[in-house]
Amino acid sequence: MKKVPYLLISIFSLLIGCAQVPAGTEWNFLVYMAADNNLERFAIQDINELELIGSSSQINILVLVDRIPEYDSSNGDWTSTRLYRVTKDAKRSNEIVSTLLHDYGELDMTDPKTLADFVDYCNENYPAKKTVLTLWDHGTGVYPRAAIRDIRGIGQDYTTGVSMWDMLLTDELADALTPVTREKKIDLINMDACFMQMLEVGWELADVAHIMTGSQALTPAAGNDYTALLTYLQRNPQSTGEELARFVVNSFYSIYYQSWPFATNYGALSLDLLQEEVIPAFSTVVEGLLSLSPEDLQLVLEVRNRSTSEPDTDLSEYVDMVDFFTKLRDANIPGVDPFIASLDELLAALDRSILDHREIGFGESSTSYQDIHLSGLSMNMPASAHGFRKYSSDQGYGLLRIAQESGWYDFLRKLSSL
Repeated sequence: MKKVPYLLISIFSLLIGCAQVPAGTEWNFLVYMAADNNLERFAIQDINELELIGSSSQINILVLVDRIPEYDSSNGDWTSTRLYRVTKDAKRSNEIVSTLLHDYGELDMTDPKTLADFVDYCNENYPAKKTVLTLWDHGTGVYPRAAIRDIRGIGQDYTTGVSMWDMLLTDELADALTPVTREKKIDLINMDACFMQMLEVGWELADVAHIMTGSQALTPAAGNDYTALLTYLQRNPQSTGEELARFVVNSFYSIYYQSWPFATNYGALSLDLLQEEVIPAFSTVVEGLLSLSPEDLQLVLEVRNRSTSEPDTDLSEYVDMVDFFTKLRDANIPGVDPFIASLDELLAALDRSILDHREIGFGESSTSYQDIHLSGLSMNMPASAHGFRKYSSDQGYGLLRIAQESGWYDFLRKLSSL
């Protein structure tokens, strides 16, 4: 009998939450803002950018933000994890004026459950026809998993993470989002972070989202212009996920192409086409690579070392996917000739799946990068035994779908043993 009032209260609370949103809401604009680290001040700036537009009957803006002591003392200097429904700041102040839905105390933003609970809450209490989820913070791509200062993924939580180097790992993203997207995929996942636009990341997320946007390189800490993105959605609430993705890419370019001093890029990847076309073609090419003789493998390694890797960083294991396979096709390696047609098919599939892409600092104004181009998608390809060893732990790269569903991991092992 004691459970009945509790159940009625829970149902009543849920109804109140759902009643806040008109049935015709077009978009949920969700931001998972892991700012319990040295990016805290940029989180406050971005919330202020969101507040210049604010939620409306067509767009719900929901932000889960975790802060940290030390880096920014504004807005009362609270350091807990808060969930806001963003409202318009008519005074255009630097203060957060949005509706506080929950103050959770301290949450670990590197815990997949925190991400899952956030998306689940928004789906349940703020239903919308379409969803864009931005993952906001530091990003470092994929694996290795265990080495201190060398863990790679997205998001850092200095306060409650296992260590300040703990992150949400690639497979953990998929684990978190799979149960909350069973009824409907996320229309767009936007990675407002460095190095996340990778084959391995897209492969993991292909079952939970239709499109992924982000950069395969180092990006400015200020990240996306959220006022511009929301202005676009406010004016075009009927836009599709692809249309929004293209705007995200070109908005990034328009902000930074004259001011960012390093080479970078932003791209939009169709995860549907990745799954339907790129992955089967890639797997066929990898079968051919596994059949190569040691002599031909040595030539492949030389191609890999001539291919574009991440500039301005030590993440040289990441190679531009289009650049590598184009150079491989054109290298006249005898053992590659039997699957040249498969390489052409893979490159054509990549061209279709990379919906939009813009580069900054390549060949235009920079003398350093005139022969370097990032196409919009990178992949992990360590070229030495030392580089591969970091990825080969029991809890490492071999757990990813790319390793489980293709021969790529076995090929990397062969290549690194030369």
